Order: sequence, then structure tokens, then C-alpha cells
Amino acid sequence: MKPAAQYTLPDELAGLRTWLARQGVDVDHLKTERQALYLGTVLGRRKVRMPKRGQPCFPALLHLQSVLGLRGNRPKDQYQQSRLGTFGPASDVRRIDPAEYLATKEAK
Repeated sequence: MKPAAQYTLPDELAGLRTWLARQGVDVDHLKTERQALYLGTVLGRRKVRMPKRGQPCFPALLHLQSVLGLRGNRPKDQYQQSRLGTFGPASDVRRIDPAEYLATKEAK
């Protein structure tokens, strides 16, 4: 007899995994990611497009997790972390002194 195939939800879908477990799904015995996506859409009452057969369901599972408002263990974006605080209103270029700003407003 052939052993049953088993699908384990990756760490990026930890929020979805715990949510499915709270809904009563035995997450340790899921056969495919397609089955996980189907159960998530039915139990969550959300419409997420099923990919065609043979296509990966991981992007749809990530989308379902975000639609349900769940958090997963996503690695931090390296670009975002390296650029943090170097642009936008928090940078040195954009920083203004409130007293100086008010003085220029009164002068006009």
C-alpha cells in the first residue's frame, strides 16, 4: 500500500494554519495545497480564485491569508529595511522646525 501524500503549510502561512486549526481542520493531514485553499475559502466564506490544475496555489493561499486578516511569518523585506528612514517625511531633508515655519507664515 502506497503511503498517503501529505502537505505541510509553510511558515509564511502560519496565520492561516492556526486559523484552519481553530476552525476544526486537521492541518497535519492535508493532502494538497489545493485542499487547504478550498477549505479556507469555504470556512472563511471568502471568494479566492482557484488556480488552474497544475498551477501552484501558494499565491492564492497568501491572498486568502491577507483577506482573512491573518498574519504569517514573513521574512522582512531587505530593501525596505535598508532604506528605512532615508526618504519621505522622516528624512533630514524634509525635517522642518515648527517655530521657523510659523515665523515664515506670520511674515507673509
